[in-house]
Amino acid sequence: MKDMRSRRAALVRGAVCTLQAICLVSAFNRYFFRDTAFSAFNDRPFHASSILNVFAFAAGWMLFYRAWEADRRTRRFSALYGVVLAGALVLGRSVYLTDRLTAAFVPAENLFSSVVTFVGFASLIAAVCAVLLPLLKDERFPAGPEGKSRFPLFWGVIFLAWLPALLAYWPGVHSYDVWVQTPQALGPIAGYSRLHPPLHTMLWALCIRTGKACGINPLTLYGLLQMLAVSAVLAWALERMRRLRVNRFVLLGAFAWFAFNPALAIFSISMTKDILFGACLMLLFVLSILLVRDPAGFLHDGRAVAGFVLSGAATMLLRNNALYMFLMAAPFFLIVLRRQFGRTALLLALTLGLFWVVNSPVYNALGVQPGIEVEALSVPLSQMAAVALYDRDTLGEDELAGLNRYFEVDRIEFIYNPRFADYIKLNTNSQAYQEDRAAFFRLWFSLLKRYPDTYVSAFLNLNVSLWYPDAATLDYWSGRGYIEVENTDTDAFPVERDSKLPRLLRFYDGIADFSAFENRPLLNTLFSIATPVWLLLFCATALGWKKRWSLLLPLSLPFFLWATYMAGPVSNFRYMEPLIAMYPVWISMVLQPGRWLDKGGATCQNP
Repeated sequence: MKDMRSRRAALVRGAVCTLQAICLVSAFNRYFFRDTAFSAFNDRPFHASSILNVFAFAAGWMLFYRAWEADRRTRRFSALYGVVLAGALVLGRSVYLTDRLTAAFVPAENLFSSVVTFVGFASLIAAVCAVLLPLLKDERFPAGPEGKSRFPLFWGVIFLAWLPALLAYWPGVHSYDVWVQTPQALGPIAGYSRLHPPLHTMLWALCIRTGKACGINPLTLYGLLQMLAVSAVLAWALERMRRLRVNRFVLLGAFAWFAFNPALAIFSISMTKDILFGACLMLLFVLSILLVRDPAGFLHDGRAVAGFVLSGAATMLLRNNALYMFLMAAPFFLIVLRRQFGRTALLLALTLGLFWVVNSPVYNALGVQPGIEVEALSVPLSQMAAVALYDRDTLGEDELAGLNRYFEVDRIEFIYNPRFADYIKLNTNSQAYQEDRAAFFRLWFSLLKRYPDTYVSAFLNLNVSLWYPDAATLDYWSGRGYIEVENTDTDAFPVERDSKLPRLLRFYDGIADFSAFENRPLLNTLFSIATPVWLLLFCATALGWKKRWSLLLPLSLPFFLWATYMAGPVSNFRYMEPLIAMYPVWISMVLQPGRWLDKGGATCQNP
């Protein structure tokens, strides 16, 4: 009887694996070998008998059969990740290639193609996860040795490893938004704007004044100070990992990632708020892990509390969207740390209070000006502009008049970029918005009810590069570079590059324009804008599979930060730099969650 049941189970499993393998082969052909996005016809022929397809079928079938041997818990977690990632591949392709989400479902042959592709990719991803997760068991990674502090060594090597980037881009990199901040930094604080972090502008102003007084190029002084600060934070994170006795090979890999990653080296001298913000976020992230590890001990440690409050407030002062990240994560802190509810609530309140004091009373007293309100309307303006472009023929006269109040509908094809909201924002009548904000949102909501597909498509198209794994890293529509290293001159602060290492400069320029990574399959994925969220979700999946649920709390910080970027004006690599710098810590958490959580696993408890 048992033998008969086993044979039946094997036959059922074989049949399911065969169906999955057929869908996988079909998915590969439909996804990679079609001239159009989803059309079931009018594309390159499907060569079912080709050697490549036969190999894919056989390899897929064996992988699926092996994945079925995993336990139920492993299959469930693997299936969850596979479904989410496969859904992003199918829906992202529709949005990326056609600007419309509905292209994945209409007409009927597109729906059939999408379903087959989804099933094939979901099965493959889930099977790979089911095979991979058991390989990540804690016992496979022994604890590292005890020893004296290595912080000075870590700090010195990272700083020295980054120093050639400064020499190559001598005297530094004056790019991104600094061309707006420099005129402010050269004047009184009363001329500063919250459009860009005043704290960052103040630091730049200090470098200008100190550099001129000491005869040092302010750009070089800023680069050196930023390199010292960021390398110190990364060295501190490494030292925390060493004290927790993280596996020596994992620690060595993290050290190599921090010190010898050319993208991090270039960013270390880039004068953009994201780099110092990323350092503060790293501090907050690691401190959050230590808080979860020993809530009572952490909350009774004055230095730990001060570090959390200062790093948390600094993240919010260096990026406006970090406030929303912190507010979204706050309820999870209170839920996970409910046994220390009162002290946790006080910790969060102190962090938000310090931010509010600086951002409101202090900045107001200094005369810092508020930011531009339409800066927060990237998504609503893009959605309304998409309606004006794609659905104009169906709009009523009142709706057209309402849209024309904010931007010129007749010029919409010239002022709307589906992946860069700054164009529509720069052509928006901000005065009309400020005079009657309620009227703006009434119009926005009325169009939402009539054109939900256009709204959803416009939203996803604006941020598609942040989550669609197959999106080009250098997006044609957004027109943004990978790492922008071109100096932006101003009349008051001219900048001229004088590279001390011109040969090395050519190497770094290949990193900055992505040409060094573009045709290298593993590297271009590792440094893709879309990779951080999928690595983050995989780490969350693995931690859930290991039943280390409390470590999901620290991971909520980078996840909610990514979520705020979804409402931003463009998909930019520098937004992802803080997350990419965290890769080694995430991986360490997955490989050895016990080293981070079990209080007996560290030689020193103080952060």
